[in-house]
Amino acid sequence: MKTQLTVTISIFALILITFLTNPTRDKHTDNANELFLEHVLSEEGEKKSFTDALLSSLSEKMIKANLKIEDYYLFSFSHIHSNSRDKDLQLGFGILGKVFPIADKEDFKEYQKQ
Repeated sequence: MKTQLTVTISIFALILITFLTNPTRDKHTDNANELFLEHVLSEEGEKKSFTDALLSSLSEKMIKANLKIEDYYLFSFSHIHSNSRDKDLQLGFGILGKVFPIADKEDFKEYQKQ
């Protein structure tokens, strides 16, 4: 009986913790901006130029306006959808207050294709 109660309380506590720590839209936006800067604007080994800084500012506004979040209460996914090309780019998986990137450079290249 004690074991069953302990397991039930532990499961309930885990569900409550994941619900309360589901990442906010701001965290998903920050993750999307970092991915965009890493995979689209910056090349390996190059320092950020003035153009990169300007584009990062514009990309931040674009991402903030177009980022979609699928919130499942315990976890969430973020993606960008292009209506003109009918394409989705899955960007991040959020759980326990963190957003983990799920898109890599190849995903960005595929998304940018016409």
